[in-house]
Amino acid sequence: METNSQTVSASPISNTSQVQGQNPVQVKKKSNALLIVVIVIVVLLVLCGLCVGGTFLATKYVADNAEKAGKDLGNKVSNEIGNQINSKISDTVNSVGSDLINPDGTSDGAIVPTVSLPDGFPTDIPLIPGYKLTTASKTTVTTGTQYMATLTVAKSSADVIAYYEEQLKAQGWTVNTSNLFFINSIVATKSGKQLTVTVIGGSDSKNANSMVSLTYVSK
Repeated sequence: METNSQTVSASPISNTSQVQGQNPVQVKKKSNALLIVVIVIVVLLVLCGLCVGGTFLATKYVADNAEKAGKDLGNKVSNEIGNQINSKISDTVNSVGSDLINPDGTSDGAIVPTVSLPDGFPTDIPLIPGYKLTTASKTTVTTGTQYMATLTVAKSSADVIAYYEEQLKAQGWTVNTSNLFFINSIVATKSGKQLTVTVIGGSDSKNANSMVSLTYVSK
């Protein structure tokens, strides 16, 4: 008996789930999500930049104002101390010999002491014009002879320092100037001699009274 075998060939059936591409709606959603992420990152970077920049500007503003406030406070303190010193200087100068004079102007024969520079006072020490001599002395020290003089003058400390810097340099002194708040000083040297000039008083023309201390030592 013969058996008829039939060969059945399967028709190629395309699988739509494998061939078919992505859904356009899904693609659009992914694109929108990516765009949102990028926008968020950009916004965060901008905000970070603004924070850093703002912090820098705020810090600089605070530092600048703190420096200005410090300078203003220093000037006020210096001027206030200068005013008090000027008042003391005026009181001291005006009271020289006042204890020896009666209220009616008579002196009961008392002689009001006068101050003068000691003999041999160095001629290369400049004396600022308009000064009043309040004390002066000459002593012998281990390093040589020492002369001291205290002057008062109706000039600001800045004007006094400028005068002595110019005059001392013109006379061949080597000058070194320093400043500490309301006290200005000059240390000058020349041929084994040293002169220290200390100036206390107002720092500007409104406080035009200064006390000048001169200390000279020769070897």
